[in-house]
Amino acid sequence: MGKILIIDDDAAFLVILSRYIQEYYPLLQVETCTNPVKALAVIKEKDLDLLLVDLEMPTLDGAKIFKYATESGIDKNSIV
Repeated sequence: MGKILIIDDDAAFLVILSRYIQEYYPLLQVETCTNPVKALAVIKEKDLDLLLVDLEMPTLDGAKIFKYATESGIDKNSIV
């Protein structure tokens, strides 16, 4: 089924969002990451169907993650 990676520095938000997705869409595989730098490795190794990114994060903002993800082969239309 579909694979989703959510990157956000707000851990509480990630818990709420991932629980909601898992409850209503149990066939989707959801992975979360609070550290945008560590998320780069996950982006590189995963075959993602959807990437959700917070635009404002410390150390690495969402625009840089977007650039990295598209350069890694993720379709820009699969990034929110």
